[in-house]
Amino acid sequence: MVKGSAIFALPSSDPGAIRDAVMADLVVEYKSQDVRHEVDKTLLELLDRYCFFPGIWESYSVYTVILPSVPTSQEVLRAVKKVSGIGSVRIELVEERYELHNALFEAMDRKLAALQLGPMSSKLDRSEAMSPKIRTVS
Repeated sequence: MVKGSAIFALPSSDPGAIRDAVMADLVVEYKSQDVRHEVDKTLLELLDRYCFFPGIWESYSVYTVILPSVPTSQEVLRAVKKVSGIGSVRIELVEERYELHNALFEAMDRKLAALQLGPMSSKLDRSEAMSPKIRTVS
């Protein structure tokens, strides 16, 4: 998708709004691209009850999860390390996220102009996009 210059969206999040849980990013690299589909399928099943967003990129994946506790992060990491086909994996606890919407809009405007579709400003109220609605997880 990236090589084809696809436009896709990522969910907005505010980890500080989460109560009685912790957000974490599980960063996964694969032994080879040949096993990737099966590894991703297994990870999606394994992380199903925790997964907020599966960021499956070209050469690695970042599964954003919401866990009930910090010790659970170590349990999840141990379980993921057992999955056949994983080259490396680490878990990073997320304290804050910075979202740069203006840079995204500028890139989208350039892409849309290249496709002759017109700028985002005519299609989206940017003030809404700058103030995402965050739900508390409990």
